[in-house]
Amino acid sequence: MTISIYCFHYYLLFISLILTGIVPCTVLAQKEKIIPRSQNSSMEGRHFYVGFMRNEIDENRNIDKNGNDGFMYLMVYVGATEPTNVTFRYPWEQVGTTYAIGGDSILTIDIPPQYFTTLEVRYSEIPLYGIIEITTDKKTIVYAMNTSRLSSDAYSALPVANWGKEYVVVSVPNDSYLPVGIPADSIPRSCEFMIMASEDSTLVQFSPKSETAKGKPANQLVSIYLMKGQCYVVMSSQKLERGLGDQTGTIIKSDKPIGVLAGHVRTAIPVYYGEPLSYFKRDSKDHIVDMLFPTKIWGTYYISTPFNCLNSPGDLIRVVSIQPDTKVTAYGNNIFRDFVLTNPGMLKIFFLSEYPWYGLQINRFKLLSLCRRVYMMTARNLTQVW
Repeated sequence: MTISIYCFHYYLLFISLILTGIVPCTVLAQKEKIIPRSQNSSMEGRHFYVGFMRNEIDENRNIDKNGNDGFMYLMVYVGATEPTNVTFRYPWEQVGTTYAIGGDSILTIDIPPQYFTTLEVRYSEIPLYGIIEITTDKKTIVYAMNTSRLSSDAYSALPVANWGKEYVVVSVPNDSYLPVGIPADSIPRSCEFMIMASEDSTLVQFSPKSETAKGKPANQLVSIYLMKGQCYVVMSSQKLERGLGDQTGTIIKSDKPIGVLAGHVRTAIPVYYGEPLSYFKRDSKDHIVDMLFPTKIWGTYYISTPFNCLNSPGDLIRVVSIQPDTKVTAYGNNIFRDFVLTNPGMLKIFFLSEYPWYGLQINRFKLLSLCRRVYMMTARNLTQVW
């Protein structure tokens, strides 16, 4: 972290010297030769699938016949650095629609409301054709966003070429509102994850860490087969009250590469953060989702950038390991921790490990105009593949 800050200050200093005329143009040209050029990212690719998990419970959405609550939007963004043809295919289409976009531009696709009930997967443990396929003739990056009334999140899609056969779920427990103002407040919002397949007859196995919505008990092996373009969402049981039902640590394995999303229907982070004094001062909650990295591209060194926010106790980082007895070192300004993860666990601040591990940073900040806290779940990309 210190190195990153020093580099940032160095470039500010160098730009300042150029603007004041102290550094001659010939030096600028020499410096240009050694400035690192843009490198390929693990998030760039030519083939993607994106899916949408449940954002808020129906009891608090006033869903119409199109599956829209009047505030809901599903959106996909495709970014390109050079002229690119993008083919966007819904799961019920044989041939998708192709768009031509220019270099250094972003294609924005608004999902029509009549497709919401199909593309926001609201049912647990049922194989469904509910994901969108995106192919391009040049390398691109893809983002997907699910937004509803006061509850939104987006994620960066991992290209199919970087999918893997082993994942560890990272999320948070079930949550509900207190004190109860309307009947829907007391209904638990579930932890959830989605498995996506890009090949036919893909065998997937996992043992959920908590009871699922369909009643599968914790730690019992589940085996399913998925076809190309199918997805399978697992939600925690709503019988599990606030603070229970966390699926973090669920290990997912497959015989062919799969993609995995993890998140939550709608939650505060941590669940018991900011207990309210009254209904009008209750804690805020948000939909959270991110696309997980397979264990094959985990690393041992990560950098986290905290948000310096008003009235915030800081960012929460949950880290899990795939190997036993993983030594973890976390350090930052005036902070140093050193311990061993024998099982999937959690940690705050920054990390350095002797074995590959994986973390999610959850940023919590406050919008002054709305006086509501907003949550984001961000997969920490290892520095080796930046």
